[in-house]
Amino acid sequence: MGNINEALNNYNKFLNLVPKSNLTPIVNEQIKRCLFALELINRPVPFNPINLGNGINTECDEYYPYIAPNDSFIIFTRKVPLFTGANPTSDNTQEDFYISHLIDEGWTKAIPLKGNINTRYNEGAQTVTANGKYMVFTACNRKDGKG
Repeated sequence: MGNINEALNNYNKFLNLVPKSNLTPIVNEQIKRCLFALELINRPVPFNPINLGNGINTECDEYYPYIAPNDSFIIFTRKVPLFTGANPTSDNTQEDFYISHLIDEGWTKAIPLKGNINTRYNEGAQTVTANGKYMVFTACNRKDGKG
């Protein structure tokens, strides 16, 4: 909620009131996160997001982009509705890979990545080897997953 200083004060109060608790390691970790957040706020990095156009940006969330070394294509994760009519911002969604190619006019309309990769479960956070032959990614709840 952005109340970092208030959270930090409350974590420190907890440690003063209950110095030895099974929650102490968790509270110490949260204190580190608060301090890191404050550091980031005090040293902002310029950020100017650019809409890549209707071929890529939709009402769905798109993230985890991989852009080919030669800028010829982009593979990204899109959070898509599980069924027709489902709200893309609801819990009735899942993640799939999409690909778009760069041509003179800009990015082409993104399509689901071909092959037997997208499922009704979540696939995302991919990287592709420099030669383009292999892709490593996260897959949730799949029987062929590694845990």
